Amino acid sequence: MLFTWDTNSICIVFQWWRIYNKVTLAFSFLGIVGLGIGYEFLREMTRRYEAYIATCMSEIPASLLAIRDRVVLSFFYALQVLYSFFLMLVFMSYNGLMMFAVVIGAFIGFFFFGSRT
Repeated sequence: MLFTWDTNSICIVFQWWRIYNKVTLAFSFLGIVGLGIGYEFLREMTRRYEAYIATCMSEIPASLLAIRDRVVLSFFYALQVLYSFFLMLVFMSYNGLMMFAVVIGAFIGFFFFGSRT
């Protein structure tokens, strides 16, 4: 694998996800930006759920919340790991435009969802 800025016949993660022309390049770029934004949204939902748990802990005994909340937080964590590894695989296409799309998505997503942390 070599770093490239080539826009012809790029294969991204799956065998069927190929870029052959400018239209598929534009849709793929926007889709990857959307994936980056979605990742930051998922992180924000996890933070909100953690804040909800902290609020409920003062009102309800910890033993009643513990198991359900640990399961939900573990599910959120597993989704984040899956999502981040998928974005890593996109990044490892070694195509500069696709790398840039991941970074732009992370920037926009953090701007809208992560700036409150």
